[in-house]
Amino acid sequence: MNANVPIEEPKRDYEGPVFFSYGFRPFFLAAAVWTMVSVAVWLVAFEGYTEIPSRFDPFVWHAHEMIFGFVAAAIAGFLLTAVAAWTGRPPVRGGPLALLFMLWLLGRLLVAYSERAGPWAAGIADILFLVLLTGMVGREIVLARNVRNYGVIGMLATFTLANLLIHLSAADVLPTRLVGERLGIGVVVVLLGLIGGRIAPAFTRNWLARQGRVVDPPPLPVIDRVAHAITGCAMATWATTVLPTATGILALTAAVAQAIRMSRWHGSSALSEPIVAVLHVGYAFVPVGLAMLGLSTWLPWIDQMSALHALTAGAMGTMILGVMTRATLGHTGRAIASGDGTTAIYVLVVLAALVRIAGPYAGAYYYHLLVASGVLWVFAFGLFVALYGHYMFKPRLNRIQRPAEAPKPQ
Repeated sequence: MNANVPIEEPKRDYEGPVFFSYGFRPFFLAAAVWTMVSVAVWLVAFEGYTEIPSRFDPFVWHAHEMIFGFVAAAIAGFLLTAVAAWTGRPPVRGGPLALLFMLWLLGRLLVAYSERAGPWAAGIADILFLVLLTGMVGREIVLARNVRNYGVIGMLATFTLANLLIHLSAADVLPTRLVGERLGIGVVVVLLGLIGGRIAPAFTRNWLARQGRVVDPPPLPVIDRVAHAITGCAMATWATTVLPTATGILALTAAVAQAIRMSRWHGSSALSEPIVAVLHVGYAFVPVGLAMLGLSTWLPWIDQMSALHALTAGAMGTMILGVMTRATLGHTGRAIASGDGTTAIYVLVVLAALVRIAGPYAGAYYYHLLVASGVLWVFAFGLFVALYGHYMFKPRLNRIQRPAEAPKPQ
């Protein structure tokens, strides 16, 4: 046998297509491809060169597809993969996973063409995807009595409700679009706090241990619970738009609580390893975005759209790429380390977020920064597809390999 060829792990309890063997495979790839395509189409539409045949205007379509298209796919890929580790149960795979993926694709198509397909067809397909995802994830968590993650089920249900409110607005039933958009963003921010607050310190601790450094801060669950609760309240009041002063106070308090959480994770000790550091950089956008959101209540020169993009393009975009690269490497049997290409992915997405946040302050150059941010974003996710896309179709490598046989980081 050629010693330079990695050994592939034999198939065991699953004989279907590799692409549908784990949730991260179709959904991480779809999330990356869709955010590239939708941002590119939106920029062209923004320039006036084309029209999007959707019931949503271009700005609303862009916001919806970033949250309920791109982010929803990334959430699906992560949860459908992680829930197997959380519960010890087999992952959702094969036909059920393929059906869920087809529903996500159908939702993207019908939402984009909802002016022709009709708002009800688009809404039903799009909502059904989230209902089925919530059911699949919830079933595994409940059957395993995984009480720690019951909150995830509630957040998925709330996320589904947020999308429903947007589609009801598109169908001219209720004027709830803005509430739905903000509620959807708020749910993802809280989910980032819950999941990101687990994986960032855990992966950092593991990496430092491999360097011979034992760093294990004493658990302070009270800080975590307070941060989750205040962040959730801040997002809820912001979504309803009825208590701006309360939103400002809660958002600032949540920013402080999240910053205190982060200060205990030893992120500065892991800056030499990009695949770990990116999680801290991405999470740092959470307290920054919350602080900007809170201060915008009293300081008109702080643009709320910049605060919004700190939470979305910054926190969500960076954390999603950080998790997608790491999870793909780990679950396909490759070394969890970042090469030049992966580091470039992280740099591009952070630059895209920073440029987008700076846009409203650029005066006459706002449009140029908006386009630049979009281009950087497309390149970041395009590079992910180029470097990681082929892994989604290949069997997992044997974890037991000699060092000379281990695949090189990209």
